[in-house]
Amino acid sequence: MSNGTASSYSSNNGYTAGISGLEEVNENGHTILDKEDDELRNKDEDGFLGFFIVKEDTKNQETGELLADPGRITSPQLEIVYNVANLDSVQFFVIGLIIFNSILMGVATFDFVTDDEDAQETVDVVDEVILWMFTVELIMNIFAYNIIFHKDSWRMFDLASIILSLCFSNLKIIRSFRIFRAFRLFGRVPSLNKILSALFNTGEQMVSILFVLVLVFYIFGVMFTQLFSDCVHELADTS
Repeated sequence: MSNGTASSYSSNNGYTAGISGLEEVNENGHTILDKEDDELRNKDEDGFLGFFIVKEDTKNQETGELLADPGRITSPQLEIVYNVANLDSVQFFVIGLIIFNSILMGVATFDFVTDDEDAQETVDVVDEVILWMFTVELIMNIFAYNIIFHKDSWRMFDLASIILSLCFSNLKIIRSFRIFRAFRLFGRVPSLNKILSALFNTGEQMVSILFVLVLVFYIFGVMFTQLFSDCVHELADTS
């Protein structure tokens, strides 16, 4: 046993995780926390297949960069899923799907679709395919973020909208709310997210502005009613 205040865990998986307190190193040079952890690490000599929690000081040994989103559980395999889910190309593809799906929902309201069973069926099939694509992306995010998945409100919105779409796809009233998937853009496009955040942050000011506008309309409404009510009655009598 050896004492340490900020030792690091390292193995062949290419990541290091900070460990505070007492540490014990086995014959393979792995820091062990308990016997079960030691046995799990020794199952694969060429690449540790165990899991660890990403901390603020957890780095990728190859690049030296800190791993993003501390608090999540990861492993070499989960880190691959995380990296794929956060690729710019994947994010742009999902944004494109959301936009296309929103346009499709609008097109589905036109008469040439609602009056044609074949066209309606085609729209439903395409929407179903897009929904399963969203489901795959959601599953990737659940594995990637795992225990911190619920900490992001937009991820929870994605979860709720997709589960409702899957479970109640045959209910017309629920199908009508599929267009709310378009709100997922706010969680994907940073500029839209900033605008929405600014609106929420200025909520009290917006309420005050709304109150002032209502008050102004009310004052001028009462004033013009008193000034021109006689004219209105005269016009009504002459007509």
